[in-house]
Amino acid sequence: MLCSVCSEGVQWVGGTDGWWVHAHMDTPDHEATPVYWQDGDRLMEAIAAAVRAYCRTDANGLIHATAQDIAAVAASVARLLPDA
Repeated sequence: MLCSVCSEGVQWVGGTDGWWVHAHMDTPDHEATPVYWQDGDRLMEAIAAAVRAYCRTDANGLIHATAQDIAAVAASVARLLPDA
């Protein structure tokens, strides 16, 4: 899981009543905030649509994908983005 602010790794600690922390940052200047789905985010929606189109689904509509499947989808969407 990555932090939505700095893209560094975050992890959940402390069990049921725990909290998110940066995995490899001793003194970050912000709280660890995991990435989450955002309705209306065009990039997330494009990747989700590509995953649905590219990856296998079962009879219940669940998507079955390998890490390579997800990487291929993300790379194909990223290649469509204009250079910054």
